[in-house]
Amino acid sequence: MNVYGYETCVYPLRISKHYERQNITDLLLIANDKTNHYCLIKNLRGLIRKQTGNQHRHYCRRCLNGFRLKEYLEKHQEYCDLQAAVKIPRPGTILSFNNYKRSMRVPFVVYADFESFIKPIDTCQPDPKKSYTKPYQKHSPSSFCYYVKCFDDKMYSQEPVTFSAQSENNDVAQIFVDKLKEDIRRIYKLFQLPKRMIFTAADKKKFIEATTCHICEKALSDDRVRDHCHLSGKYREAAHKSVTWTIENHGFTLLYCTACPTTTVTCSSKSWLKAEKRLIVFRRPRRNILAFQRRLLLTHKEGKRMTIKRELRFIDSFKFMASSLYSLSKNLTKEQCKNIGNRYSGKQLELLSRKGIYPYDYMDSLVRLSETKLPPKEAFYLKLNSTDISDEDYQHAQTVFKEFGCETSRDYHNLYNISDVL
Repeated sequence: MNVYGYETCVYPLRISKHYERQNITDLLLIANDKTNHYCLIKNLRGLIRKQTGNQHRHYCRRCLNGFRLKEYLEKHQEYCDLQAAVKIPRPGTILSFNNYKRSMRVPFVVYADFESFIKPIDTCQPDPKKSYTKPYQKHSPSSFCYYVKCFDDKMYSQEPVTFSAQSENNDVAQIFVDKLKEDIRRIYKLFQLPKRMIFTAADKKKFIEATTCHICEKALSDDRVRDHCHLSGKYREAAHKSVTWTIENHGFTLLYCTACPTTTVTCSSKSWLKAEKRLIVFRRPRRNILAFQRRLLLTHKEGKRMTIKRELRFIDSFKFMASSLYSLSKNLTKEQCKNIGNRYSGKQLELLSRKGIYPYDYMDSLVRLSETKLPPKEAFYLKLNSTDISDEDYQHAQTVFKEFGCETSRDYHNLYNISDVL
């Protein structure tokens, strides 16, 4: 059931999670100071057509935006489902932003990617008279790479962490979780104590001359204080004392997964659940996992009853990007590719500045990683979207294999994994 309100225009009050079902009921709430009354909406399009324009034929029930074609509506709903239903505030209502902590930079993020062996699955022929999903491939993690990025490389930096399966018994997802836990604990030990503020003469002058809080951007008064980074000790700017109390260091680390959720988010979450029974999962209505978070125990001293925990938030980056990684990477300049530019230069940087070419369906077992050359062009056919690579793409893959001195497909496989993360 969907409920809409009306005050000069129609707006959503309560939207069902299953708002697009055929048997959904739309109600209009007509209210005044004395009574409330619900009316059945038989034709939502007819009701809102005047306020949105007569040129639209399809409407989103969540935000009431109109679209000429049904394809445009379906594409819009993928993003609209991420947001809460739009609610128009009542006249005279004042909305203000107070969660300033969310506007501050997270000190550490992790970028991760998995590659998988893609094995065909033999299944029965489904009944065409019924709705069905036909699985035809199984993804088994073959390798991973993750890169811990600090907001200040001078304060902390490390090389990308990589691993590729050496035998069929390797639990790649569990090894990923174990290594990540180890790194997060080590970072915590390095920065668990806040650094003393570094306050120079130039900083003192800026502090005296400051007129607005650098956090809330409101005028400063007698409660001004010197805000500094507790990790590096560097002075930031002048701020309100009451505001600085609300922006303590984040108790979580973001982990952006660049692979699809079935290989990265799902595999990682299963590995977490082997040791931890509680996992917080974020989903979109009627769709797959968006993200999940898990608390990581850093220290525990029973004598002092001190327990320190941090959250790891796994986010499927594709769900938050406007397009695919391949499309977005084409818009980047060499100067913008800072992480990969710090490790490669010249022709190698030129080759890695574009999305790599990889034979996904061909890589179905460990034996493939031991081959001493790339497979033929036909092996790069992708069954998922029924596409072949071009001659130019195949030549690019051959050039990369030779330029980076790859001796086996495993070397090419690992390079592809690292370049995607960086």
